[in-house]
Amino acid sequence: MNFQYINHILKTNWLLDESEIYNLIWDLSDEVYEQVYNNRHNYSKMVHQVIEPRDFMFPVAKKLRVINLTDDLWNSMKLQEQRNADSIIHEKWLTYKQNLPQREWEEFDEHCDEIYEQLSNARKALGEYRQKKSSRYIAPGSRPQQDVNEQSLIEKIEKLKNEFESAKNIVEKADIAYEKNAENLFKQKMRTL
Repeated sequence: MNFQYINHILKTNWLLDESEIYNLIWDLSDEVYEQVYNNRHNYSKMVHQVIEPRDFMFPVAKKLRVINLTDDLWNSMKLQEQRNADSIIHEKWLTYKQNLPQREWEEFDEHCDEIYEQLSNARKALGEYRQKKSSRYIAPGSRPQQDVNEQSLIEKIEKLKNEFESAKNIVEKADIAYEKNAENLFKQKMRTL
């Protein structure tokens, strides 16, 4: 069989089965087979695949390593995967946190506001007292060494400042606890998805 005849048969797809193609190629001389092999790209995919199956292999990454998977390596891979998931969840939490509803108003919030209002009133009263006192002239000899009213107002303000700081700390701790609880619930929900 000459090359033109075989070339015509292979190009027209008269052969329906791979076994027919194998039988035809098996009977070829070396010279004709070499010509068919060199022209394999001109034939149909089925014929081409029978002539040279390696043309259809998928390329493999050049830096592919095969290693033994030990428990330590497996655990480190799992840990890295967990860290990646945690960082993604943390980014989503930061986005969600901006729309987080405020904590419900509690009794200690009201107590803090009341103390702040009392502190503001005491400061205002001290300011008014000092302004009233400075608007009257008192001779230097008759001025008292310590003004009892002013001193009592200053002591009251210091006491209210301390109370306000402790009440404010309670409110801040409650806010932090609320945010932590919301964050834990959010992360727990995201891990189940």
